[in-house]
Amino acid sequence: MIELGERTGHAPTRVSGLNKLAMTQALYLGRMEEAEQQLLNAKSVAEASDDMAGLAEFHMVYCNVNTLGGNLDKAESHLAEAAELGEVMQSSATRCFGLTHYANTLIFLTRFDEALVAAREAEELATRTGERQYLAELHSETFPLIDLMRGELASARDHTIRAIEISQEIGAMFALGMAAYVCGKVESLMGLFDSAGERYHLALEMGEATGFVGFAGAANAGLAANHQAVHGTGSAKVQELIATAREPLDHPLGVAMAGFALAELADVAALEGAFDLAAECMVEGMSLKSSSGHLAAPEFMLCSADVSRARGDLKEARRLVMDAADYIDARGMLHLEPRVSLARGLVELTDTGLGWEMLEQAEEEARSMGALGLVERIQRRAAEHADSGSAIRARWKKAHAETLMDIAELIEDRETRRAFLTANSL
Repeated sequence: MIELGERTGHAPTRVSGLNKLAMTQALYLGRMEEAEQQLLNAKSVAEASDDMAGLAEFHMVYCNVNTLGGNLDKAESHLAEAAELGEVMQSSATRCFGLTHYANTLIFLTRFDEALVAAREAEELATRTGERQYLAELHSETFPLIDLMRGELASARDHTIRAIEISQEIGAMFALGMAAYVCGKVESLMGLFDSAGERYHLALEMGEATGFVGFAGAANAGLAANHQAVHGTGSAKVQELIATAREPLDHPLGVAMAGFALAELADVAALEGAFDLAAECMVEGMSLKSSSGHLAAPEFMLCSADVSRARGDLKEARRLVMDAADYIDARGMLHLEPRVSLARGLVELTDTGLGWEMLEQAEEEARSMGALGLVERIQRRAAEHADSGSAIRARWKKAHAETLMDIAELIEDRETRRAFLTANSL
């Protein structure tokens, strides 16, 4: 296309070719510097020839390249320009793209209130103009991630289920994969473990269908956590899933989801007692420039605090918990409040033998969100830290047994239900 455009003097063909070459170089080959140069060339030719469509495509490609590569500030400005160009060109598709991806970028920057404003504007425009692809995207990722961060799990799940329905109707495979992954993440928190597993497998299928290997890393990490929640620690399957999940994360298309995946894997490894592996995942996750890195940052802090506590470094554990609490308070990441309370309680228990009130707070916070999976985890860890035969242990064991039965009622598959009760009974 580039050669044809140069030979015929047709600037739009040349611009489109340069944009597509940049996309290929960045997202499939990881050659970011070359891609940047091709994009600058595309912009120069588009501006000189007044090629508005080519300039809009340039902003879209620049956004994709920088978002997936974790350069979110660059992506933000180009998305705003894409949305403005869409208005000038009277192109609903271009404006929907700009607004939707602008909202997603704001989420990755942890600016959730601003993201919601942009998302609602995008939804109104997409609904009015029939741009169902963007409705699928908004309900697969934008709205559910905002709800998840606010601890509104039922609403987040509803959005993803709507996105799955729209995506299947119109054949939007990427939106379907994202909706399935986010739905699995939410359902696992809610204790809907068999359904969550099905969602993660659907995300894997869409990863294969689209070539987006980020789904493979994130969904396999989710499956590892889900399998651990159902079957307990010490399973060879968990180790296999951890290894499988890590494979694609250094691929240019895997980096985008690496923050989510590595935070999940670090947590799974820590619960397994594999602290060196957990630390390795945390170091890798914090060093990668991933679009999901800011969202995953406090999870790395909390996991690192748990590892430090288990290794006896209570001063460092306490510092990390405080850092995580400050981070989520400043950004309104309410879904992590129960984990902060849990971490605080465990540090206090280890240090002073106190901390039971903090664990009760963690339990209540998780229950108020409808996060039964997290409630079970909090109760189990509390019971494990209580003295054998004590009234405190009896209290937590009783609460844990009741939660197990509540979750078991949500698990439709009989074998999964039996495995869950057997593995998790105290």
